[in-house]
Amino acid sequence: MKHLKQISVKWKKQLLLLSVILCGLLICMGAAQNNTPNDWENQELVGINRLEPHATMMIYPDVESAKKAEAIATMEDRTKSPWCKTLNGDWKFQFSPQISERPMGFFETDFDDSGWDTIPVPSNIEMQGYGVAIYTNVTYPWSGGGRSIAPSIQSPNSHVGSYRRTFEIPQNWDGRQVNIIFDGVNSFFYLWINGQKIGMSKDSRTVAEFDITDAVKPGENQIAVQVFRWNDGSWLEDQDFWRLSGIFRDVYLWSPDSLHIYDFQVKTPLDDEYKNGQLVVDFTVQNKTNQTDNVTLSAELLDASGNQVVSPVEATFNAWPNGESKHTIYADVKDVKLWSAEDPYLYRLILTLKNSSGKLIEAIPVNVGFREVELKEGNLLVNGKRIFIKGTNRHEHHPIRGHYVTPADMIRILR
Repeated sequence: MKHLKQISVKWKKQLLLLSVILCGLLICMGAAQNNTPNDWENQELVGINRLEPHATMMIYPDVESAKKAEAIATMEDRTKSPWCKTLNGDWKFQFSPQISERPMGFFETDFDDSGWDTIPVPSNIEMQGYGVAIYTNVTYPWSGGGRSIAPSIQSPNSHVGSYRRTFEIPQNWDGRQVNIIFDGVNSFFYLWINGQKIGMSKDSRTVAEFDITDAVKPGENQIAVQVFRWNDGSWLEDQDFWRLSGIFRDVYLWSPDSLHIYDFQVKTPLDDEYKNGQLVVDFTVQNKTNQTDNVTLSAELLDASGNQVVSPVEATFNAWPNGESKHTIYADVKDVKLWSAEDPYLYRLILTLKNSSGKLIEAIPVNVGFREVELKEGNLLVNGKRIFIKGTNRHEHHPIRGHYVTPADMIRILR
């Protein structure tokens, strides 16, 4: 009996020790969970549900529309396509001086924003009378926070702008994909559509694109965006310039087909005499259907007057279901007119995609310049000629609009 009692005491001690260890583990797990950085402080996170980047483009329903469009793709030109809808304009807006003061349920469709202000998009909120525009070139305008290097929520000027508006999906978009593009938001934002959280993005100077097909519905839809002034990426974006925030570039919807030229790259290598060139186009075709489709890609090159330079080149191949297919097409171009800074001559390339029935799915215009850039014996050559680069860097900045710079502003500065 005495032996059994000793064993019992021994087991009680071991159980007690095990309990202490388990409690310690649970406390540590809880602490680790509590120490999980916020999205805007998480250095491992640059975006949620953002689509992969691709070439800037706009799609048109026919070749003639693509030929008439300006391939520089300003918002005015984009909206000439029936597959594009701008969300620029007045949005409902609320300013929160600190992150901790931001509204938490404002994205719900039944939220009452009747008492909110309105703000133009695109714009910087500081240029609209909210918060303070900051200029400092050495000292960071925030403090580090806790275990991360992200701006602290106690930092001064850590404000948040909350945006809301409604929009309608055109009837002819029914059955098509619907994407939303933010050309620039400073510096971190969340996106909701009809109360559904879609994703988030950092990197204020990079396009953020999201697929919202499953979130939108016929008729009126509601969008909500919450923009944080600082995030951990602000440390990398710090420069000697005015610190401004908000949705400062265009916002728009566009609607690719389930068969779509998702990405492309145009290359124009020249021969050794810089006389003849080659047009090389790498395609990525996306097929979001459950069926393989035998698609046909075509590339037609026009000169600046709209005359055909070479006969259209085509390639036919299988676009695999629920995936991406890649292909490359080539065309020789004789006696090319070269692009240079003194004579920036541009050709017009029209890319088209047809399905297995021969139906034209989309046409995409692209401006193309033929030039060869080389580095030889320490010299920078363009089309075989040595060049000198004179100039300085500049930031996107306007004395009235802040970082919202229009195409007209850019052209005026260049002139």
